[in-house]
Amino acid sequence: MNNAPSRRRWHTIPRRLWPCLIAEYCFVRLLHRNHWPFWSEKRFRRQSRFLLRHHQTRDLFRHIEYGFAEWAVNLQPGNALLDVGTGHTVFAGYLALQVPCRLVALDYDRYCEEFQRNFHAGLRLQDARVVFADATNSGLPAESFDRILAVSVIEHFPGDGDTRFMKEAARLLRTGGRLVVTVPALRDYQENERVVHYHGFERRYNAQALQDRLIGPSGLKAKCLYYILRRENGLTARFLRKYYPDLNHFFGAWYQSGNNLTFERCSHILTRTFLDIGESPDGTEIGALLLLEKTDTGQDLQDLQD
Repeated sequence: MNNAPSRRRWHTIPRRLWPCLIAEYCFVRLLHRNHWPFWSEKRFRRQSRFLLRHHQTRDLFRHIEYGFAEWAVNLQPGNALLDVGTGHTVFAGYLALQVPCRLVALDYDRYCEEFQRNFHAGLRLQDARVVFADATNSGLPAESFDRILAVSVIEHFPGDGDTRFMKEAARLLRTGGRLVVTVPALRDYQENERVVHYHGFERRYNAQALQDRLIGPSGLKAKCLYYILRRENGLTARFLRKYYPDLNHFFGAWYQSGNNLTFERCSHILTRTFLDIGESPDGTEIGALLLLEKTDTGQDLQDLQD
């Protein structure tokens, strides 16, 4: 029996929408190539080739998250890099291949731990190890890392797990170290037990929650904060509203139908067509990209008092 996904799933993206999509994509490429401060087409192509080679899905949001993470982490040779909630992703291994570093992949799942060990062995990474531990209380030595990555991870920590992780990350970072965090965002803070693309707990932050739950408790200095926004005024978005008013949640339809897996090679077009980056929320935000840095202890305490 053939279990291959049916191409009928394309009904979630009407055929006559594609010329509109491609036209807007070309427009964005030509006029807004440098509009996203951290975006690099060369970096994107390099990441995409690596992900395809290792059978990793190229997701609409991951394009932005991984692009931001590689730019923000600013990995230097010899740095100690901690990847939190590494799961089955290969991104940290990709970074370790680009810049020789001491990689530690941390997860609380034995299956993911085994996956990462085999993956590191396949890449022949000489200075990489996998740690089975709770990210909110890792037991790792203080000030032992120069860089920490948490890409779409801490929103799944229930209770005050996200806040406890931020304090733990601050403890693990050396002075001058960087913490890169990406999380889902909405205009109103939410906690959900089940969402479209994830069968478990997920938290979605607004601007106030980012400050109260992540930035403030960490005591770290926020170097930059960007929001992933929906391009509501784009050509494609207007086309959908006019001709397909029933398709009121494109992303929900895309994920529920499995198109993100079946037609992942088209995801770059959709990323640049439907999404934008801004420095402040405007009511259309769906994600947040955060870079924090550990300055000297005295300055951190002064920031908290202020």
